[in-house]
Amino acid sequence: MQACKLEIQVPANGWVGPNSQPTAAIPNCGPNKTCTIDVRDLSLNVEFTAHPNQGFTFVSWKRGRGGFFCGGVTTPCLLDFPNKWSNWGSSTNPKEVNFFNALQAVLANDNRVFFLVPVFNQIPVVNAGADVEVPTGNIVTLTGNVNDDNTNLSYTWVQISGLPVNLTSTNGIETSFTSVGTPGSSSTFRLTVTDEHGAQGSDLVEVVIEDDSSQISVVADAGPDITVGENNVVVLTARGPNAADPLSTASFSWTQISGAPVSVSATASLPANHQITFVAPSGASVADIVFRLDVIDPASGNSDSDTVVITLFSDGAGGGLLVDAGTDQVASVADTVFLHGFWGGSGGGVTGIQWTQLGGPTVSLSSTSSLSPSFTVPPNAAGRTLSFRLTVTDSQGTASDTVAIAVVGAVTQVLAGDDIEVEVGGLVMLDGTYASSGNIVSTLWSQVSGPAITISSPSSLFAASFNVPSAPVGSVIVVRLTVTDDQGVETSDTIEITVIGSVTQVIAGEGQEAKPGDQVTLDGSYASSGNIVSTLWSQVSGPAITINSPGSLFAASFTVPSAPAGSVIVVKLTVIDDQGVETSDTVEITVLASPGANSSSLAPIIDFLLD
Repeated sequence: MQACKLEIQVPANGWVGPNSQPTAAIPNCGPNKTCTIDVRDLSLNVEFTAHPNQGFTFVSWKRGRGGFFCGGVTTPCLLDFPNKWSNWGSSTNPKEVNFFNALQAVLANDNRVFFLVPVFNQIPVVNAGADVEVPTGNIVTLTGNVNDDNTNLSYTWVQISGLPVNLTSTNGIETSFTSVGTPGSSSTFRLTVTDEHGAQGSDLVEVVIEDDSSQISVVADAGPDITVGENNVVVLTARGPNAADPLSTASFSWTQISGAPVSVSATASLPANHQITFVAPSGASVADIVFRLDVIDPASGNSDSDTVVITLFSDGAGGGLLVDAGTDQVASVADTVFLHGFWGGSGGGVTGIQWTQLGGPTVSLSSTSSLSPSFTVPPNAAGRTLSFRLTVTDSQGTASDTVAIAVVGAVTQVLAGDDIEVEVGGLVMLDGTYASSGNIVSTLWSQVSGPAITISSPSSLFAASFNVPSAPVGSVIVVRLTVTDDQGVETSDTIEITVIGSVTQVIAGEGQEAKPGDQVTLDGSYASSGNIVSTLWSQVSGPAITINSPGSLFAASFTVPSAPAGSVIVVKLTVIDDQGVETSDTVEITVLASPGANSSSLAPIIDFLLD
């Protein structure tokens, strides 16, 4: 892509017209200088007033597609050789100037004050990365690179084919997504890079879903070895992830590989060959019977096998009913769990099967009398263990075994904040936090106990608030923050807000001195965070006085009684808020000698001095 630089040679007399110094925004540009402007810069809009002898007064250059827009304000913009002027439009109707014509264009008179200099802008060379093959469900990271002579580049990733995916970023050099699709399907993505002058380059990358059959896990588990008595019914149950998965397409087969031949039959309670039964042969000297379980995935051809040993004993050697509740499992919230129990060694025939839940949040079993019931893990079981007991009864008695299912889930920690103390009417801002390994979908503040409150924005983690209601001092308001993840698991924490009395400061005024008969005005003040309902002036000590308007903060007064000089009258100002909390301060009024008393006492001294 070609572009241009506009060189402006400024005449010695500078510029004329309404924009007398249009080059002020161009560094180091002025009279008798040549100013070069890179017009590849799309943000540049050069406007200048031409020399009078050029035949027009104002011209504007703007970058356009493939060239420039040239528009005159009061007269047409003339662009071409001096003897071949042509009308290229106006400011209200600019016309596109072809670059190859503009390359030869000259504006001005014979000294060619304005002219265009060709430069070259390289189109970005883009590489979106090598095509990749991944199994479905994998994280795919696409990283592009670009070769360009500019540093200010923008990137755009777009999916143009395949099943839709969610790109983590569409405007960076790198993006990622989770692959989807069936083996052999593909998705194509285009990376487009745009430089600061509008030049673009792009490249495609293809992501193919590979045959992930090699990834399919096949695990055979024939169960633990058992000991049974002769002529007892033996039940063998396939275990493991393939047996527990109701959507598994794996096939199961049992083969006796040693011991006295037995006649095997499959049970109807489970899918084909998941469980078989046979009657243990008689004879104390019969050798152990060994069965092999083969599990094959038909799509991948992957297989696995396991063996189980059945040790026989005669009725006289002991034994009896044996029960196995299955292998302990690990599950997640919302998973469907299949319990696989079995029994053996019953000589009198089984008369009852019973599953009982022993621990953990209550679940609903699909059946309590089937060897293989199922249930769905509830949200409140996250991080806990569900335990069950299988009890089998025959004519000789009962036998039982237990199994445990550990439930994993997102671990969430919630902090509702530190306990605080607030006076009545105060605003409480609830500010909680949480940390979770899962996906949190909601937060909720709710009151647990205490004087009733109304929480504003209760679903906001940081902006929930309430005002402390009128309540006795010492009341405690308990608020809970509950955080819920996308599995419905709730985690919570509480905060306590203790109601305290308002904070009040009282000043009864500065101490005074007064003579008997003087009128003393009491002038107090207070500052309180609560609601003050009354003020009261009262005498604490000193010669008795009568306070006028004792309930007035500023206008209470009394007359100083006749009392010995130096006597002190103490008055207290008490302020009471709407919670009954009293705050007080005192002021002292010192009694001075009366004028008459002073004259009589000084008279003998004056007479003595005069004599």
